[in-house]
Amino acid sequence: MHNSVFAQSWTTGTNKIYSNPYSTTLIGIGTTAPNSRLHINASTDLDPFRAQVNGSTRFWVYKNGGVSIGNYTTPPERGLYLYGNLGLGTNNPTYKIQLTGLNNDGINLDSNLTLRRSGTSNNYVLENTTSDGKIYIRSQTDLILNDLGNNVCIGSTASDGYKLSVNGNIRAKEVKVYTGWADFVFNEDYKLPSLEKVEEYIKSHGHLPDVPSAEKVEKEGINIGESESLLLQKIEELTLYTINQQKLIKSQAKEIEVLKEEQEDVKKLIERISDLEGLSRGN
Repeated sequence: MHNSVFAQSWTTGTNKIYSNPYSTTLIGIGTTAPNSRLHINASTDLDPFRAQVNGSTRFWVYKNGGVSIGNYTTPPERGLYLYGNLGLGTNNPTYKIQLTGLNNDGINLDSNLTLRRSGTSNNYVLENTTSDGKIYIRSQTDLILNDLGNNVCIGSTASDGYKLSVNGNIRAKEVKVYTGWADFVFNEDYKLPSLEKVEEYIKSHGHLPDVPSAEKVEKEGINIGESESLLLQKIEELTLYTINQQKLIKSQAKEIEVLKEEQEDVKKLIERISDLEGLSRGN
């Protein structure tokens, strides 16, 4: 059974006072039945505890249930006010909250959300450990990722030099790509290949000139901006072929009209000659 301090005698020494035996002594302030080493029971109009250094409060338990540490500040209602930095795993924190020595334990919220270090590396993991939960990251304005210029991976741990590397499908309502365009096809000095050369190339390679093969695309992928520009180039070339063919069709149509007129003249001439031959035989 513990000995309460009010039943014990105090021992004094140089600049100190203590009670023996210290291993079982319980000190009660405001209570005759202390149940801990120091048990303070204050009335509702008094603060239970305040510690000062040279007259300056450093630790204060306020009557409203709040606690203030490090500075003379009225504690919040049933809350904790900390003046300075809080170190966990370090006695020299340089941030408001600093944790060091984290391994796979890290920080856990509600037994489900964990922030931890991956093994002994400098990789860190923010993880929802439930099987059906989600993590929401929200901002009322822009949400900025990796503004220092490095890359972002989704479903992969290797970016291969791309700003955004996604191992999987992407769905979007709109994608805007800034790239070069193919209007140079309409320049007067552009050399449009003949259809004969295009046909010969297709027979030899199995795809259009300048267009990557299916094997290359399957192996290396395709650049959307370059692909769109290249497809436009082929559409513009096809437009020029169509314009040239239309000119040729019009020219041939005119020639056909001329041939028809000449044929009609020849027909009339033949009819006239036939008439003249008939008159000659009648005489």
